[in-house]
Amino acid sequence: MSGKVLTHRDGLITQRWEYGRLSQEAKNDHLPLRANDRDRSYLCDRKKTMRETMTAPLRTEITNYVQARKDAKLDKLQKDREAARKNAGTDLVAIEVLEASFAQASSALQERFEAANWLDDAANRAAQIKLVSHALKYTHSDAKGTSLKAAPQSVADGYLTSAQLADLQLDVVGNAAALDVANLLLLSADGKSLIARLLAEGDATALKPFAKDDAQLQRWVAGFTQALQLDGAASHRLAKQLYFPVGDNEYHLLGPLFATSLYHGLHGRISDARFGDTAKEARKASKQKQHHPAIVQDYPNLAVQTFGGSKPQNLSLLNSQRGGRAYLLCSRPPTWQSRLKPPASGEAFWGQYTDKVRELLAELRSFLVSVQDATSTLAIRDHRKTLVAALIGELHQLAASYQHLAPGWSSNTNLPLEMQCWLDLQRDDPAFLDERARRDWQAKVANRFALWLNNNLHHEKLQMGDVEHGEWSRLLRRELLLLREDLEVLA
Repeated sequence: MSGKVLTHRDGLITQRWEYGRLSQEAKNDHLPLRANDRDRSYLCDRKKTMRETMTAPLRTEITNYVQARKDAKLDKLQKDREAARKNAGTDLVAIEVLEASFAQASSALQERFEAANWLDDAANRAAQIKLVSHALKYTHSDAKGTSLKAAPQSVADGYLTSAQLADLQLDVVGNAAALDVANLLLLSADGKSLIARLLAEGDATALKPFAKDDAQLQRWVAGFTQALQLDGAASHRLAKQLYFPVGDNEYHLLGPLFATSLYHGLHGRISDARFGDTAKEARKASKQKQHHPAIVQDYPNLAVQTFGGSKPQNLSLLNSQRGGRAYLLCSRPPTWQSRLKPPASGEAFWGQYTDKVRELLAELRSFLVSVQDATSTLAIRDHRKTLVAALIGELHQLAASYQHLAPGWSSNTNLPLEMQCWLDLQRDDPAFLDERARRDWQAKVANRFALWLNNNLHHEKLQMGDVEHGEWSRLLRRELLLLREDLEVLA
């Protein structure tokens, strides 16, 4: 609801505009004002007042920032003065010269860090930096091509991109010596940074109290906005370049850039989940089996990539804030873990065992062929015994993998009964227990192993007739005895 009320009182025209609860009375004894003029003047004044009120916290941030930089310089100067004074000893002339020199330097710093003077210098140096969301220098620190700033958008296409970040934090590239200007432009209050106000709204209210006149204020605005004015697209010999064909002898030159703003958001989430106070408390509660409202988040198999070496600020401001470290999420395909499938028959079991010890079996066969005509020595016998013992060890490991399955699994297979007694130790049905009580299943399993080994050691150069078979049985007797003793322990 709005309305205009004109009243005549004591010869004065009183004009009141009403907008809901808001009203203003304007009186003029001499010059009558038109209603539209007075209304427009009121709205402009009110808008100006509201803008000044909203930017007051940002003005405070700017004042504190400049003051902090001045204090840091003065503190360093004071330390240098104290060190020089100490070195001067009792030389009064040297002390007098020293004090005069430092007084002059202090005065120069005070003048340099007057808000108007420092902002003048900062505006002149703003062209040395660029505010971007995608930076080139992560590819190579000496690359001179173009970096870019992604335009915000709200397209829900299923992809996570920099443009879809709710709070896009811009990175700064360029001259590392001008990063103090970048930090000024990124100062924010009430959710809006100085550079955002200058660029998006053309609002320089936060800077106006520091300017001597409007001309100086406009110079600052023009200077600071240069940080967002990117040059034309250009690649570089040190940049990544992809030539994408679009026709006969025609290509688009694609230049992949590092999504530094997107990555900074990811880095912040991972760091909070790993090192944040809330995350630490949640992990502590989890270890102590206690409840905690926060969710424990883990990022397994993280890798760390470093950028910039000992001077990460030479790449960008955000890289410096991250200490030059970049987390890389694990992108390896999942490792196939096959489920243990119980053997359905004795042939299936010995087939699995053959695949498991194929190389070891070939080594034993090759060794026996090489020493077939040699005189038996202790070294030969020891090496043969070592290889056979290794085969028996692999047999025990394979059997152990089945011995941990659910009791009774062997009842639905065609395994020989002695192998069921060996591989299904926890089975407890009466018929099975009776067979185990006979205590002859160990010898049967040992014989099956001997038969398997003889069959798999077949070679054209190994002529094993009855005599050789008996000799081979004698050579295996000790190993089979040890295997039988191991099996009896399981009974």
